[in-house]
Amino acid sequence: MEKCVGIRLIAKALIKAAEVTAISRLTFNAARYDVEAKLVAGIARIPEIQVRKTNLSAEHHHLRSQRFFFGMLAVLAAVIVSTFALAARQRNLLRGFAVGAGVLAVVFAIYVYV
Repeated sequence: MEKCVGIRLIAKALIKAAEVTAISRLTFNAARYDVEAKLVAGIARIPEIQVRKTNLSAEHHHLRSQRFFFGMLAVLAAVIVSTFALAARQRNLLRGFAVGAGVLAVVFAIYVYV
């Protein structure tokens, strides 16, 4: 009978040790996952900052492109006006075609912009 009691006590001690070990593992893993999550969140901020920087750069280039477009449109309008002046003065058919091409170019530029 004493042997049975001793075995039961040993079994209970082993079960208690297993429970303590399992709880220790869970506690350790929870702490490890918490530290790892903070590390990954810190690393994830780097690409986010890079994306924001790239977006600002793209916006800057888009604005420059838009200004360049308007500049070229103004140059085109100036060429058309000067061609109109020459065509009206000389009544040349070739200059009339140039005026027509210029007007079509302006219409196309407006179509592209809108």
